[in-house]
Amino acid sequence: MAELGSGNWVGLEQIDEDDELYDRTTAFIGAIKWQALTSLATRMRAVDCQLSEKYSVGHFNLVRRLQFTDGVSWIARLRLPDLPSMFGQREALNAEECMRIEIATMKYLRYIINAGAHPHGRNTRKLTCPSG
Repeated sequence: MAELGSGNWVGLEQIDEDDELYDRTTAFIGAIKWQALTSLATRMRAVDCQLSEKYSVGHFNLVRRLQFTDGVSWIARLRLPDLPSMFGQREALNAEECMRIEIATMKYLRYIINAGAHPHGRNTRKLTCPSG
C-alpha cells in the first residue's frame, strides 16, 4: 500500500512564482494557524502529532500530513480561497454546498475503503454509498 503523504507531493515547486496560484498559496500557508491544527488533532486522539514539512497543493485544496507518535497518519485537507480570475464562477459554491459535497466525498471514500471495492480495478460491482 502506498504511504500517506506521497513522495509525489511537490508543494509550490511546479508553480511559477509569477502565477496567481503561487501568491494565493503562499498567503494561505502563512495565514493558517498550524499549531492550532496540531493541537486540535492531538486533543481529538489524545496522542501527540507533528505536521509533515511536505504538502501538496492543487487548484482548490492544500493537503498536509499529520503524523501521530503512535504511527497513525491523518491528512489535513484545506480548501484554498477562491480565485475567480482563474476559474470564473466554477468556485462560486457557498460554504454550505461545499461542505455537503466534501461530506459526500468522504462517505464515498470511507465506503470504498471499508468495502474493499475498486471502482476502476478488479471489482466491477456497482458502488453505491449509504446515506446518512
